[in-house]
Amino acid sequence: MRETSPEPIQEPEEEKPPVTVGERILSGGRGGDQWHLRTLSDYTRLPKELVADIHKVPNTKARYDYVNGGREEWLAQVDCHRLGRFSPGQVQKWKLAYLRKAGANPAKIASAKTTANAMLQRCKSRFPPGGKPPASVRGALELPSPLPFDGVDAFEQQRALYHSKVDFEMIVRLAHAGWVEQAKW
Repeated sequence: MRETSPEPIQEPEEEKPPVTVGERILSGGRGGDQWHLRTLSDYTRLPKELVADIHKVPNTKARYDYVNGGREEWLAQVDCHRLGRFSPGQVQKWKLAYLRKAGANPAKIASAKTTANAMLQRCKSRFPPGGKPPASVRGALELPSPLPFDGVDAFEQQRALYHSKVDFEMIVRLAHAGWVEQAKW
């Protein structure tokens, strides 16, 4: 008779708690990168602002109160939101609402599109393609599917060229005619 070894006992996987916005942002979007402090500040602040807008967290002056705890209260209200309850559809609605705030002024619309694109780019960087967290936290975080920014496209690129409205030919003509000293700037 041939002896067989018993099957190894598989221990059940420990269920991971849902990931909150604060946990994901603190874990970083890219493992091992050394970011400039200002860059890191922007890349952690902007996703929180977006989450606050989406979940209607009050945006009061207390949000900036580092001394009396207002900042910590605001962060607690933002960081507690679970990523699983933060969908690409909500991000898309936020993007369109952000654009509507600009009104009908073409310059303000272009500015809003540029700002929204920058915010989305920074937010997406915290959620790398494939949804894999960095190795340092891979065992601790279970990211939802779909990720909050999956399928959310940026607005079309805005032209950033400066177009002067100064009539240089008129200024030269006036200068030659001796009118420059009399012109009111």
